[in-house]
Amino acid sequence: MSFVNLASATKFHRANQIVTDIGTGGFMTLYSGSVPSSPDLPATGTLLASMQLSNVAAVVSLAVMNAAITAPGTGGRDGSYALTFIDGGGTGAGGYYIVTDGVLASITMNAYGSGYTGPPFVGGFGTAGLTGATAVAVMTAVVTFNPISSATAGANGTVGWARVTTSNGTGIIDLDVGTTNAASVVMSNTYVSVGGTVTCSAEVLIEA
Repeated sequence: MSFVNLASATKFHRANQIVTDIGTGGFMTLYSGSVPSSPDLPATGTLLASMQLSNVAAVVSLAVMNAAITAPGTGGRDGSYALTFIDGGGTGAGGYYIVTDGVLASITMNAYGSGYTGPPFVGGFGTAGLTGATAVAVMTAVVTFNPISSATAGANGTVGWARVTTSNGTGIIDLDVGTTNAASVVMSNTYVSVGGTVTCSAEVLIEA
């Protein structure tokens, strides 16, 4: 049996526990192949590079996971419109909403943002001419890694996944890798060559 939802404060606490468990002197290790089913299992694929994390590996803040419609409103013009997220202490959240048959029908997030300390005000409904439409931000925790040292690739291959470890190599969390912000670990090019410089950045949305 699994839980259905967690409060944002609980997600924040769990995210901080990840950073605590990594400790100081941790590593981001990049591998070819597919992500194993658990960081407790031996790494699979070829080790392509090992990158030193900052002494404080990451910072934890809140992000906007979704926006829940609390009132559909009336009198809107059908179409798609941009949401606004005001206050809350963070930046970067973005999304759009759909008006169908004059009412607020759905909301889609396309950026979660980071740095929030509380829920921002969700707005922008007046752009569609809606009256009485409201929504509330649903928050989650985000782990944003501090700058990760570059490394020299030790093998040729395409990076398929990353493992964050403690200084002694204990696996803490496994992450997907890609070239866009849809991935937890972002690289300009996931193919690396022996002797080449490898760089990446990482941000992990917790229990979205």
